[in-house]
Amino acid sequence: MTSFSTSNSAHSSVEPKPRHSEEVEISRPLSDFRIARQLVDARYPDIAEQDREPIMRRIFTHVDFLRAAYQDINEVKGKRILDLACGATSYEDNARGKYDPWMSRLLKHLGACPLGIDICPQKNESFNFDTADLTVPDALCILDTASFDAIYVCAFPTRKMIQRLVEKGIEWGPLRDNMTQHLTRCLKPDGKIIRAFKESDELLVEEAVAVARTRLLRPSPDDEL
Repeated sequence: MTSFSTSNSAHSSVEPKPRHSEEVEISRPLSDFRIARQLVDARYPDIAEQDREPIMRRIFTHVDFLRAAYQDINEVKGKRILDLACGATSYEDNARGKYDPWMSRLLKHLGACPLGIDICPQKNESFNFDTADLTVPDALCILDTASFDAIYVCAFPTRKMIQRLVEKGIEWGPLRDNMTQHLTRCLKPDGKIIRAFKESDELLVEEAVAVARTRLLRPSPDDEL
């Protein structure tokens, strides 16, 4: 498969640069702290202060990814955004909110219309969600064509997912291709890719963007499938 450069694409795909913790504390807007604290308090009102800090840092990471795609994170208001493999509180090893769906909660807090998808069900969440096993081909056929303003995928594929693939005898390459087709189909032509990938996982996003660019220039009958 071929990797594509998307710097001139209609889709935004900018990755935030990592910063040292001291720099984050100094440069981060106070509004970020207010948002993070509100999200934590809403879910864990009685959490100890020492447990609050690592959760807030997770939320800051999501804020940074949004800020890399939108100059003002409040631009997400009213936008429909897919949060793929969003996480869930129902994971057995979800210590201190590690796998909580913080991005979907953040987007909802900012006035967006997120759709979270994960293999585990959500409990007591205000955002829309669907359960899907992403190790199954065409699991994303539930998504409507050109229905999302942006797509966010965090830490994907996870070690757990790779393990399930191995156990089922499924190869990642064909499954990735299948997901690429569905993500391309459901992303609006002027949609954004909110980057949260390791280098080894970027191909999924790069190809989705490249095919979406082709759709802008020359619509294909397959887009409506």
